[in-house]
Amino acid sequence: MARRHIHVETKRVAVRMALSGVDHDEIRQHTLVSPRSTRRAVSLFRRTGELVHMKLNHKRRSDITLEELRDLLESICGVVTTTTNISRSLRRRGYTRKKPDNKASC
Repeated sequence: MARRHIHVETKRVAVRMALSGVDHDEIRQHTLVSPRSTRRAVSLFRRTGELVHMKLNHKRRSDITLEELRDLLESICGVVTTTTNISRSLRRRGYTRKKPDNKASC
């Protein structure tokens, strides 16, 4: 099946219906949103409180380590996590990391 954009208001209705216990078939009849899309929207809403993935403000900082990123997440967002979780999450989203240059400076 082809992917299509689902308007935010339609997602809002589908999520409200799903959280109210309405059956996925009935949600599809009223909103034309598939059960899979509804489950994904509900999952995102439960995790983040948002209906759409928010674009990150990409200020390029390629020299940050996972440890520094972990500390920033804790101080800014109050999220306590491990460097392994950060690495896996970034990799799932398509980010790659530059390997550190281990050359000794003269």
